[in-house]
Amino acid sequence: MDCYGCGKCCYKVIKYLDVELFKKDLENIPINLREFRNNAWWMKRKSSNACIALNEKTKLCTIYSKRPKECRDFNQNHPVCNKILELAK
Repeated sequence: MDCYGCGKCCYKVIKYLDVELFKKDLENIPINLREFRNNAWWMKRKSSNACIALNEKTKLCTIYSKRPKECRDFNQNHPVCNKILELAK
């Protein structure tokens, strides 16, 4: 199984859960969804702390096929996924 489909990883619930964009990501992520800070590109966040690309009603990524590498590498049973699920209880 790749994912629980809960969307919890798309919220900044722990301090290091910001999505940094790598050079290859910049080709796929529209400028209005990213921001430059601390000498790097990052996915923007909504006021709810959700990733700008998350549809908060469906809990689905609106750019799933072009999502950043960091998101592609993140999956069920990833240590951070487990930590997020633990905090959400």
